[in-house]
Amino acid sequence: MSRLEPLAKLVIKSPYLTRKLFDFYTQLIVHAPSSHAIKQSRSMANFLGKDRLGVGEQSREEIFNNLALLRCFEIPDSELVRIGPSHDGGYVIYKNISHITKVISIGVAEDTSFEEDFCSRNPIAEFFLFDHTITPKRILPANFYFYSLGLNKEVKSQFVNLDYIVDSHLTSSDKSILKIDIEGSEYEALRETKVEILDNFEQILIEIHEINEEKLSSVMFKQLLLKFRDRFNLVHIHGNNNDGYSLIRGACVPQTLELTFVNKKIDISEVVGSAIFPRGLDFPNTTGDDLALGAFRFQTY
Repeated sequence: MSRLEPLAKLVIKSPYLTRKLFDFYTQLIVHAPSSHAIKQSRSMANFLGKDRLGVGEQSREEIFNNLALLRCFEIPDSELVRIGPSHDGGYVIYKNISHITKVISIGVAEDTSFEEDFCSRNPIAEFFLFDHTITPKRILPANFYFYSLGLNKEVKSQFVNLDYIVDSHLTSSDKSILKIDIEGSEYEALRETKVEILDNFEQILIEIHEINEEKLSSVMFKQLLLKFRDRFNLVHIHGNNNDGYSLIRGACVPQTLELTFVNKKIDISEVVGSAIFPRGLDFPNTTGDDLALGAFRFQTY
């Protein structure tokens, strides 16, 4: 870092140049993911982002403690598979899906590419799609069932809660996966969902949004992550490059994260040091480079 510090000092007063320099250097992780590149990138980011959180000491502590909840249970790429397209809509999930009987997808919009790819790999599965903002414009496959309903913490009007969905569509013998992408409503919609309801699923794929300083220091953010981590291991994390990021303690923290959780009832072994994000299975959500997160390990404050 000592050789780069003079350059960093020249641009640190310009937010635009700071971001451009950070973008350039962190791409070393994507294109040459060596331990040296990661170390240098973290060092550069730490210098550029040092003490630039616009929050008080208490909020700063809450931010770092909440980010520590995003530490991944590390498993190698060989235990994962990408389902869906090589852009937005694709997810990296745990590979054992041949026994899955039902997939619950909430917030699908018009994009069923994930579900169709999943179906091609596991034709016995049934797919229950929920979105109150659209009406399908095409005929869906015979094992796809669409409901013009959104997710909320309670049942009302065009909304149902996760308890209702589980009670209506899952049986005790089902092996199921839950996928949620509801554009920032996930915090409120899942606020009163009990961990026993989440425990019905073998995997949960969720995109969490609005990850800014205010959200990171909030009780709502912490409660959501603790709820998942009670019964699940976080095995994969990917930053959506469409929504920007913050520099926090020497790391790129995307404003939108795609998370893959695997139920702790599934016996998988952790291989510490095996996960650098993005993985080889990841692709940018939109045009441009993927966001380089490195190991994405935060220590508590």
